[in-house]
This record gives sequence, structure tokens and C-alpha cells, in this order.
Amino acid sequence: LSQAQARALEEVGALDDPELVEAARAQILRSETSDQVQAAMDFAVELNINRIVKRVKEAIHQKRKCYVRYRVDPEGPIETYHVAPLDVKSGKTPTTRANDYLWVHSYKHNRVISLRLGQVLGVELSEESFDPAELMADWKEKEPEWNVPRTW
Repeated sequence: LSQAQARALEEVGALDDPELVEAARAQILRSETSDQVQAAMDFAVELNINRIVKRVKEAIHQKRKCYVRYRVDPEGPIETYHVAPLDVKSGKTPTTRANDYLWVHSYKHNRVISLRLGQVLGVELSEESFDPAELMADWKEKEPEWNVPRTW
């Protein structure tokens, strides 16, 4: 049990929201079984996703760039991406449809990438704005079907 708790404490410690981290840590430490530890982790991840989606929607509406903290692999390093948020929706393939993704234009990669929401640790809005027309200039489909409503 203590090994599961230690791993869970490390994972929730990487989340951005200090209140969420503290609440999750308390629940993990009170856990008496591995299942309770996992339930506390799942709950913390779900709350984190809800807060991330709220911030991303705000950024989309305001056309603001973001910094996204992301862990590609649970054992891997945390990476920070400078992005223009485009949408939040499920994957496109049969395998990925079960998960929700943050679809962004990555300035590092200079293209649209998808980030699995359960692996996004935090989102910080930048003061910089982005021009959607500039990002979508080369798109073949001029009017994508957006999941997050917007006025652009």
C-alpha cells in the first residue's frame, strides 16, 4: 500500500492547482487499500481535467495563447508547450475515440498536435493573442466542426 501511495503522491504533486494537490494528498494518505488510492488519483485527475477544459475554453474565446504542462509518459519528464488552443474533443481513430484530447497549434512543432487530457498537468493563459485565420490558412477544410463554440 505505501508504495502505491508514494507513486500516487508523486503523480498528484505534478498538478498545477495547489488546493487540488493538497486535497488529493490528504485523501491518498487516508486510503487503506490500493483501490482507494487509485480512486483518489482518478478523482484528482478528473477535477484537474475539468479545470483545464475551463481554462482552455476561456483561452479559445479570448484567442489567447497558452502554456501547457504535459507528461507524455507517466515515467517521463514534464514538458511545456507554447500553443494556440483550438478545441477539446475525442480522438479520431477507433483506438483514440475513448479519450478526450486538447487540440492545439504547437509553436514548437509548427503544426496541430493533440494532447491527451488525462496527461495534461496544467494550463496557463499567456498575455499573447493568436490569429485563427493565420493558423488555419493552409487548412483544406475551411470551416471545421468545433466542439468548443467560438465566434471565429
